[in-house]
Amino acid sequence: MNASAGRAGPETRFGYTITGPEALSPRRQAEIVGEVIGEPVRLAVRTVAETRNVFERRGWGGPRLEALLELKRQSGAWDHTVADTVPRVVGRPALTLRDWLEEHAELFSGGGGTARP
Repeated sequence: MNASAGRAGPETRFGYTITGPEALSPRRQAEIVGEVIGEPVRLAVRTVAETRNVFERRGWGGPRLEALLELKRQSGAWDHTVADTVPRVVGRPALTLRDWLEEHAELFSGGGGTARP
């Protein structure tokens, strides 16, 4: 994720790369989600062709889908990037995926997490 924050007035903008505190594989992300909601989460790994087929069957093909696939292709280099931006800018550690999921578990399980303000 890239975010902008103003400093020294609205005319000055800086781009910040924002990540969590650790790089997690998709498999590990699914495991953590399952651990937090208390039920297994199956990770579906698809080829580009399979992904294209699934989306097209759902009526979401063409240029929008191709742009999404290209964005994912280009973002692969960022999958293992961890930046220290959050603690430097905000002054506290970035939330882990587990932290965020525990605070928002109701989004996944109908339970009652307590979201941070």
